[in-house]
Amino acid sequence: MNAQGWFPTLICDFQSQTHEQFKTVFYENMKEYVHPDGIDGEHANLTFHHNKEFDFLFKEITDFAKQYLDTLELDPNDWDLHLVKCWWHSLDKNHIPMHNHSDAHLSFVYYVNVPPGSSMLHFQTETASFANDLTRGMFLDDFENIYPFKKHNVFNSMSVSYEATEGKVIVFPARLDHMTSVHEGLDDETADVDVIKKRRISISGDFVITFKNPKHVSMGLQPVKNWRNFG
Repeated sequence: MNAQGWFPTLICDFQSQTHEQFKTVFYENMKEYVHPDGIDGEHANLTFHHNKEFDFLFKEITDFAKQYLDTLELDPNDWDLHLVKCWWHSLDKNHIPMHNHSDAHLSFVYYVNVPPGSSMLHFQTETASFANDLTRGMFLDDFENIYPFKKHNVFNSMSVSYEATEGKVIVFPARLDHMTSVHEGLDDETADVDVIKKRRISISGDFVITFKNPKHVSMGLQPVKNWRNFG
């Protein structure tokens, strides 16, 4: 038998080489980035990437995204990667439900601080588009390792889980559904940096990719300089 696996989903993880530098500066100046009401994530600020003192980190993450494109046989030199929004979370027990970032093209998460017992990151493909799912849901994982097949392989995997590791950056398709593990209880909103520093801290962001130069092709966003606004 000649078995071939087609239509896979690409998720890449990298180890940040600037992690210690970033964490030191971030922790020393954390009060500047904490919302006075103690809220974080998308509801607090979507412009974390505008802090120029962290340009070195976002340049590194952009390079990781270019490596992702290269793996897809897309020449990174043909594309501009626009980091359009970026935010950070500090979580202990709070759970992030299943969602996606389908208004963008590529997403990333970077783990700044990971205490023991931190939530895992779970990805799940769309059931409607997974042709190998013979009875609609047969290969869905309940994230407790209970499923009706012997083991995961490239042909039956509809979901995968990544352990949070300090310094790890994960790059994935923005439209891919994902969530974190569920824990009992909820976190208190706090602006106390001493409390926040002990939680799992992650930074997330979204890229929109456009051609660097005009391309006479039907698919792919043309360069921003080609855009016009008549509103």
